[in-house]
Amino acid sequence: MERTNYCVYAAESSKFPKVVEPPEARQQVLGMDKEVIADCMVTEAGWYKANCFEPEMVAHPSGEVMLFMGSDKENPLELNATLELWIENDKLTLTKSCAVFIPAGCAHGKLRFSDMQRPVAYYAVQPDTNEYVAEPKEATAAEGTYANNWCLDFQPSNGPAPNPPEGLMTGVIWIDGGKVLNAAYAEGVWFHKKNPEAPPPHTHTYGEFLSFFGADPEHPEELGCEMEFHIEGEPIQINQSCLLYVPAGVVHNPFWFKDVKTDFFHTSGYSGTEYSRQ
Repeated sequence: MERTNYCVYAAESSKFPKVVEPPEARQQVLGMDKEVIADCMVTEAGWYKANCFEPEMVAHPSGEVMLFMGSDKENPLELNATLELWIENDKLTLTKSCAVFIPAGCAHGKLRFSDMQRPVAYYAVQPDTNEYVAEPKEATAAEGTYANNWCLDFQPSNGPAPNPPEGLMTGVIWIDGGKVLNAAYAEGVWFHKKNPEAPPPHTHTYGEFLSFFGADPEHPEELGCEMEFHIEGEPIQINQSCLLYVPAGVVHNPFWFKDVKTDFFHTSGYSGTEYSRQ
């Protein structure tokens, strides 16, 4: 596979259709599906920039993990908005940066943002499919079935949280199958400065998604950093917001932040229910 095929910078919103009222309140920035990389997983990222409502209830053939992250780097755990989201007959109401797991086939939607003080970044991944499919569906599950399909903190269920060099990053959210039943692993962090050390080269049993995502919603394509990411020992130079997909068994890392002008988001995850590497 050509190294350039691991990376995608721009999204085509027609591939990930959403009915949003008003439509300008939601901005998709990044997207990946089988037309980018044949064996990848469906991923998308962007911004909710104002109060809005998504009235549809849909279901996907794959489970979905959704991350919602506040854009105030001084208070990264605060969503600075109220998020309502229905999973079947359970309404989640969340005011902190959070992760939500939607099992395959579950009706979900009627997403509403209110009391928004700052834009909210979102990241969504369907780790078991490379094609976006959303079919209208009515809720049928008993109330309470999915009321706990969310989490807030950066604490893995199977061990201590990552311990990077001081000041390098702020962990915001971590989800896995030990925190939410059957949920795929995913995490979201802020990076703040150059990294004096980096994760060593490694592989995973599963294909992995990663994003490096600028935190300025007015200029979302700008990462605010010159970055070098290594795949199979070769460097990829990155200076824009991007998604990367690393197939199972492919060696990747280290990555280096060379010229950090502004803080930025990072997410990663895969279809396994707990984090591990080899």
